[in-house]
Amino acid sequence: MINKKNKSVMNKGLKYFSCMLCSLMLSLFSSLEASDTIAIRLPKYYSSIEKNNFENFIKKKDSNIIQIALCLDSTLSIENEMKVNDLVTDFIKSMDSDISKIKNEKKRIKVIFNAANQKFFKKYNINATFDKLFSTGEFNCLTGTLFYSIALEKLNIPLIIKEQPTHVFLLAYPTTFSIPVESTDPGMRVYIPDERFKKNYVDYLIDSKIITKNDLNAKNIEHVFNENYYSSKDIKSIELVGLAYYNSGIDFINEKDYKKSFHQFEKAYMLYPSDKIKYMLESDLEVIVNELEFEQIDDINYLLKLVSYSKNKNYRDIFLNKFDYITQKCLFKENNLAKYEKIFKMIQVQLEDSSLMKATSDEYYYESARAYSIKGEMDKAYEFIKQDYKMNPENLNIIGLFQQLFLAKIQTKINDIDFSDFLNNSLTEYSCLTKSPDVLRIGSTYYLQKAFFYFEHTDAVKGRKYLDSFERFNDKFNAKVENVFAGEVYSAASSCYYRIKDSKNCKAILEKGLKLYPNNEALIRKYKVNVTHDIK
Repeated sequence: MINKKNKSVMNKGLKYFSCMLCSLMLSLFSSLEASDTIAIRLPKYYSSIEKNNFENFIKKKDSNIIQIALCLDSTLSIENEMKVNDLVTDFIKSMDSDISKIKNEKKRIKVIFNAANQKFFKKYNINATFDKLFSTGEFNCLTGTLFYSIALEKLNIPLIIKEQPTHVFLLAYPTTFSIPVESTDPGMRVYIPDERFKKNYVDYLIDSKIITKNDLNAKNIEHVFNENYYSSKDIKSIELVGLAYYNSGIDFINEKDYKKSFHQFEKAYMLYPSDKIKYMLESDLEVIVNELEFEQIDDINYLLKLVSYSKNKNYRDIFLNKFDYITQKCLFKENNLAKYEKIFKMIQVQLEDSSLMKATSDEYYYESARAYSIKGEMDKAYEFIKQDYKMNPENLNIIGLFQQLFLAKIQTKINDIDFSDFLNNSLTEYSCLTKSPDVLRIGSTYYLQKAFFYFEHTDAVKGRKYLDSFERFNDKFNAKVENVFAGEVYSAASSCYYRIKDSKNCKAILEKGLKLYPNNEALIRKYKVNVTHDIK
């Protein structure tokens, strides 16, 4: 887990971001694409313009790098966006005309460089964003390199962007002259990651299965760190914008606004999917999750992203612990079952880990059943525990609560016309209910009471119907009924048949009762009275 330790590493190990953007691009971003690319879900945008530009980029309908880079300014208006586009377009047209007759590649680059410096580049500012280049003329190595990469690409001049441990720069005509085009601060400082930062990063590589422990044992932390952290891979213009978003995230970390930094890291990763951006994204996300109180329903998205974005098995435990916290908070502290249900439904839609979903569902259904039971809403409690039992038919805690709530359920339905069907169907479908003596006793007693009522009122047909139902119930579920009461019912049946002068059934019902309950004194006495006398 990261907690305070990783928060310290994030703040300490990345302070150079606020000092020098050029070294940022070199020493902090992977030259390798992410080894296991993740899909960013539900990114947060700070303007409708940003949202539209990213969605167009994702759908491949439009990849206007200028427009995406400008989106770092959350106050950007459509008018300003169009104005910058026009400025760049006019500059490209002007340069296209100026260099069309120049055959020498070096002279072409010099003309473009001088014209750009004269028109746009006024003052180096380490914290400048891309929009400042066109409003105040402020720039840094990131925004400057980005501008030149856009301009040269528009002018069909071949180029590559080099990312190195201490610098980023552009090479024009790389296969012939490799002409460097740079916009850097001569007084730049280069950050060197400390030993703790290196160890944490190597641990992340192992946890994410980017490297193995054998790789580490064969070398050492320093070697593995340098091999994976630094590189000289060529990057794309859009990836420079990803670095700009990363810088924005670091600014928010320095302000201790971890949610905003995470949102920027997500967008940085969308533009530049590298292992190192992913590392910082996960680190920031864990800090957020550890501090969450889940006051807002949407906060669950951070927890879902934690297990979605990473293979770290520790995050599974964090997820379950946090969901347990949500359960206790929503159900038993706040008595807010509606909020709890909404959170669970969001989890159902988004959580892809089936085993984690099962563990979460188990807790949701069981604890919801308990909560509704405490509130006296037994029907709702019963439906929740029934669902939980279907998923966990061997869990004794669930079985115990299911039996308890079923008892409450049948007490409310016992006078319903369809009670017999409900009882038999339930016991047939849910075998655990047949293990409850109380459930079986209530079922048996129900049929016996009905039979007794009708026999006492000399309705032999209905009385026999319920007595037969009792016997089938008893045979099917091996129900145990009190000897005394059963004897009274068979005795009442015999008396009923005696009154209607049905000697055959009078005798048969007593014999059947004595077979089932041979020691029942009431039946023995009744047999002597009814059967030993001739019924005429």
